Amino acid sequence: MTARINGSSYDGDENVVIPPSGSARSSPETMYCTAEFFEMTEKRFSMAPPPPPAAATAEKPSGQKPNQPASSLPTVAPWAPPAKIPELPREAFAAIQIGMQREEVLHRIGAPTSKLSIPEENELVETYRYPVSPGLAGAIRFSNGVVTEVILPP
Repeated sequence: MTARINGSSYDGDENVVIPPSGSARSSPETMYCTAEFFEMTEKRFSMAPPPPPAAATAEKPSGQKPNQPASSLPTVAPWAPPAKIPELPREAFAAIQIGMQREEVLHRIGAPTSKLSIPEENELVETYRYPVSPGLAGAIRFSNGVVTEVILPP
């Protein structure tokens, strides 16, 4: 890892090598700055495997099989794309009417994929968004829990 170190009398880049399952420590006083004026920002981080140990020919502890690794390194699960969000039928979305209560809307079409709530003076304005067609979302606006607007995508 390369870190940017900035202190009252030191400003520069430092390279830090952290072994697997390990840590690294450096005293700020060795860089002529004290902890209260010490600031560190990560500039570069690498997940590259560490170099092989210097003593690769050292004897294995007794009872360990010859080809068994000394320790198991953590593995990272492969990335999987998020599941497709199901679309709401246009007819179900269009059946929502101005004046309905929030609870009735949630009972009919379920929870929204996103929700924005804005408290205003004596009023809570909410916008619920639902996927209605590929790449398009419809919106339902509430004022104090009552539908004030239904917006269907074209």
